[in-house]
Order: sequence, then structure tokens, then C-alpha cells
Amino acid sequence: DQERIVAEYQHLARKSAHSILYFVLGGLVAATIGTFEMNPWVRIAAAEGIAALYAVSDEFHQHFIGGRSAQLSDVLLDSAAALLSVLIVAAFLAMRRRRRRRREALGHG
Repeated sequence: DQERIVAEYQHLARKSAHSILYFVLGGLVAATIGTFEMNPWVRIAAAEGIAALYAVSDEFHQHFIGGRSAQLSDVLLDSAAALLSVLIVAAFLAMRRRRRRRREALGHG
């Protein structure tokens, strides 16, 4: 059935687009928060918290739009995509800080 196939591809495209957007959002939030001096775990939790709250607010908004619905599964998918990006950025920032400390210890600072 062609309509079913089209509907499945549209569903996959929407979920993929959301995941990509929240991956980008998570990375941008993590990079921004990474400019502040704080415990790395607090930085990760704050970045993920902001992205997850945005996902919740997005679904809440959709609840009031005709033809749309708020779904917990979308919040979880969006939050997971953001978390992946947050962790990647956190790892990158940690490696950069370690490298900088090594250079400073060697007197190349």
C-alpha cells in the first residue's frame, strides 16, 4: 500500500529531523555552558537539562496545535539526541583542557 509506505517515510523523516535538530541544540548549549568554570558533571547536567526542558516545552506547545499531539516518546528521543551531543562536546572540552594544562606544565603556555 503506497500511502502506508509514504506515511512511514514521512514519520521517519520527521523523527530524524527532530533528532538532528536536538543534537545540534545539545551541542550548542554544551559549548556555551562549557565557557563557564564549573564541575564538568554539573555542566553536562545543565546542558542536558536545558535541552530536555526545551523538548518538553516543544511537545507542550504541540498539544495545542490542531493535527499535532504531545508525545513522551518524542521528548525522550529529542533528549537522547541532545545528550549524545552534550557528551561529545563535554569530551572534546575535557581533552582540550587537558592538553592546555599539559602545555602550561611544560612551559609552552
